[in-house]
Amino acid sequence: QVDYNTKYSEFHDISLFHPYIDEAVVMCYDLHCQDTGPGTVTNLDWAEKNILYILRFMQPHRLRLGIPAYGYIWGKNGKAKAVSARQAVKKTVGKLFKRTGSGTLMISYGEKTGYVSDRHMRDEMKKLSVKYKLAGWAVWRIGFED
Repeated sequence: QVDYNTKYSEFHDISLFHPYIDEAVVMCYDLHCQDTGPGTVTNLDWAEKNILYILRFMQPHRLRLGIPAYGYIWGKNGKAKAVSARQAVKKTVGKLFKRTGSGTLMISYGEKTGYVSDRHMRDEMKKLSVKYKLAGWAVWRIGFED
């Protein structure tokens, strides 16, 4: 909801629907996706801001943190292709890669750049779940992990 594409954040307005649900998963991914242009799939600071925002409306035991196990590879044309963390980590062999300030893994090769939520990033996001005493976390998508 916080610092997210308005087209989607207005649809997911927790301030309106929290009284009608028992539990929720705050899906802290697709910060950048095929609709937005290049950038990280998630960001630790962004995820924390969204957790804090939702906790204004819901008790932590009613909330789970959605964590990505994928990312996007961006071509020179600005088009993105989704890639599992497993596929992306394999692509790092012999390629330039680094950890970004967001926490995600950035891979560069040729004219392509990818931002992926790998094991390290998922572990850092799990720590946010523990820090705020959330009900737990969920990975999107099972089987995409590295």
